Amino acid sequence: MLNEGWAVHSVYKPGQVMTGGYWGYFSLAPWFGAGRPPLRALCIGSAAGTIPGQLIHFYPRVRVDGVEIDPQVVDIGRKLFGMNEANLSIHVGDGRPFLMTTNNHYDLIGLDAFRQPYIPFYLATREFFQTAASHLTAEGVVMVNVGKVPGDSALADAIAATMRDVFPTVYSFSAGEFNQLLVATKMPAAVADTEGRQALMPPPVAALARQVAGQIRTVQPGGEILTDDKAPVEWLTDQMIIHYATGG
Repeated sequence: MLNEGWAVHSVYKPGQVMTGGYWGYFSLAPWFGAGRPPLRALCIGSAAGTIPGQLIHFYPRVRVDGVEIDPQVVDIGRKLFGMNEANLSIHVGDGRPFLMTTNNHYDLIGLDAFRQPYIPFYLATREFFQTAASHLTAEGVVMVNVGKVPGDSALADAIAATMRDVFPTVYSFSAGEFNQLLVATKMPAAVADTEGRQALMPPPVAALARQVAGQIRTVQPGGEILTDDKAPVEWLTDQMIIHYATGG
């Protein structure tokens, strides 16, 4: 287990793929946009490799680029977390510059990047999601993990509104008390599309789809839009933590 104080960033259980955490939902994400397994994926904030490892297990043909800013975390992943898959390429660096300079297009772009407790603001803006959209395949999706606390979803709502300003369809659902998952599709989509694809999914992934059935909210246009010029991610996060810590 790799953590930073309270938050767990990666979990590795030899011989067991699913960890019981939110990471597994990234394996479900491609089915929101397509009726086939993903062939290429990008994980920004790949840490010690939990999400890439699950993707590669369920979709052996997928090629994954993992971007991790901390080289020590990459070393730990390779030494202790089994992060040595042949079809995984790890890039030590910052996710947004990587995305701006790569020529690759992805079926899935997954974002799970934190400098606790903050998502870097420049990975949550309209300009970032416009760049992400330009690197998706026609049926590609973006999934973002956002930290939350019970009763306060202001940060997740702002990021969801920002994604909806760029993408035709955005979904939101909870993965426990402290994680909100947002999924944006390159093409217009409906929840029924994903539900109808369960027979095509690996069984553990189909189980996750059934688990969240009925909980998925379709994000409507409107709300606060985060931009490179104004993205108060830290302020929203601080407000959320203070309210939770004080029982407000």
